[in-house]
Amino acid sequence: MGEQRVEHFSLLARSKTNGAMVLTAKSGHFIQLSELELVTWAIRPVLSLVPRPAMPASDASMRKLDESAMVRSTQAPSFPRDSHARSAVDSIRVLDSLWARAYATQDTTFANALFADSMAATSAGGVSKGKQGELADTRPQPGLQMHYFRTAQVEVRMYSGAAIVTGLAEWEFAQNGQPTALRRRYTTTYVRGGPLGWRTVALHLGPAAVR
Repeated sequence: MGEQRVEHFSLLARSKTNGAMVLTAKSGHFIQLSELELVTWAIRPVLSLVPRPAMPASDASMRKLDESAMVRSTQAPSFPRDSHARSAVDSIRVLDSLWARAYATQDTTFANALFADSMAATSAGGVSKGKQGELADTRPQPGLQMHYFRTAQVEVRMYSGAAIVTGLAEWEFAQNGQPTALRRRYTTTYVRGGPLGWRTVALHLGPAAVR
């Protein structure tokens, strides 16, 4: 009978803004946590049922989690193990969610890990930016209060070593107390690599149809 295997994670980055942490394992799996509770799994399955011999009850080393193993689950995930493509799509979807969360929480630590140094971004107004320009839009600014940033209607298309994500981004913020709500269509291009397994190399925002 199989038993759960716990992967050991080490700290990759920690946000100075909200204390959120990004953890990574040697396998390439990674997760993002709040200071005290799990925010989301970033790549699943993190735990898998594997055949292992039973260990003596007196073996305390097998009953004690290493301090770097900060997360564990009570049940094995249900994703098909023979579907590498399915796992990659799930990973990209979670990255898309974490990308939106980085804007909502003004988390430049995660954004810096996600954005490639050569990233090219285009705003809905046609302004071209690089990584540093996009990070500037992510970080806290005087008088700016983010209310939310979320994505919907997300579609993922996988290619050899790359992924294209399309969806609808909606966000609301207040600048000096003046609220503004925006909706934009977006296209994001990911390629394999970087500390999170995938990195954003291109981002394009465009107008969204009026509801």
